[in-house]
Amino acid sequence: ASNKTVFRLEGTRRFGKDRRHRADFSYHYYNRSASTDLRADIEYKDLSFSVGETVSATLNINIFKLSYGYAFLSDDRMNIDGGIGLYVMPIETSLSGSTSGSDAKDITAPLPTLNLHFDFALTERSYLRQTIDVLYLELGDFRGGILNMNMSYEYLLTKNIGLGIGLESLRINVEADGKDYPSIDFIGNIGFNYFGGTLFARYYF
Repeated sequence: ASNKTVFRLEGTRRFGKDRRHRADFSYHYYNRSASTDLRADIEYKDLSFSVGETVSATLNINIFKLSYGYAFLSDDRMNIDGGIGLYVMPIETSLSGSTSGSDAKDITAPLPTLNLHFDFALTERSYLRQTIDVLYLELGDFRGGILNMNMSYEYLLTKNIGLGIGLESLRINVEADGKDYPSIDFIGNIGFNYFGGTLFARYYF
């Protein structure tokens, strides 16, 4: 059996005389848990899991993202922004058996990204929005990659309130074999793939 939980909160601020500058902050929470009854003996580090034992695994990823962008193309109907961002990702993993004990690991992965934002006004009240964040980095024994894509349709009910629907795809891979990257001190690989729909509300100040 497996379960997934996803939560997202974000804010955007445009500033400057021509409002071409953009600052974004977002918080994402992803949880994936699963359990199964083993059909064979398994050894993991200092733990031994036996046939028939119930083993549970959990992955929690908290993502704090801060980014800056500049609209290199802007008019009454369209904004295209390019910029840089920083993902700070506390990652928690655990593996436990019903009779054999447990093992848990926490790391925090700070990863810079390049980002692209696209906003297009379909009508005075409806908008198509797309965001892409991408990174691939190798540093010594560390390798990290992010590909986050979000596309949404938003309709303004009032001047300050919008409702929307969207699709999000997130792929994260962190692989390390030591301390070559700041705040990363573990040996192993963490991979996470998510694709799903979103329903959201947005408030404009």
